[in-house]
Amino acid sequence: MPPNKYGTDGPTVEMIFKTYKSSSRTGTLFLDRLKFHSLPPFPERVIVLDISRNPELITLPVLPKGLRTLNCRDNPNLTTITGPCPEGIKDDPADYVFKNCPKLKVQPNPDEPCGEFFRRFVIAEATGKKATDQAIRDVYEENTGQSAQPGTGPADFIREYAGLQPPKGSGRKTTRKSKKRRSTRKSKLTRSR
Repeated sequence: MPPNKYGTDGPTVEMIFKTYKSSSRTGTLFLDRLKFHSLPPFPERVIVLDISRNPELITLPVLPKGLRTLNCRDNPNLTTITGPCPEGIKDDPADYVFKNCPKLKVQPNPDEPCGEFFRRFVIAEATGKKATDQAIRDVYEENTGQSAQPGTGPADFIREYAGLQPPKGSGRKTTRKSKKRRSTRKSKLTRSR
């Protein structure tokens, strides 16, 4: 028998998703204590989602936009979450939502809202660095070049998602040397008079 694409309890997960799509009155999807390493796409009508105590889960896929409650605790092998953060959970404390997930590549700070945590996570994944203005500038310069127009490269999505401005100096460059020449020339003109 071939291994199931979702994990140990794969048929259970598939059945839960099928029955949810046909009778989703409450908007609650419980996947607590099931053993799966991947998931099918979530139905858009999910409002409450519980994905806790799963020893096999590695990646949390894109969450439904209308989600209002998320519980993703005690997942010892969870390493990656996929942004963006749904509006309904952006103010929830990330250290509570992702409690006891020691392998997350970026750990939530105490009392950090989920919106900020997802933002940091996406930036860190994209840059391989901490989510700092300099990391975004580096990605911007690597992907678009110094003379590229803003809004054209993959770094622009990261900057927009992070709420940061494009790096300064991406337009016409002025060097100190040229400024010095101008001031020297001006002083010579005033001396000759």
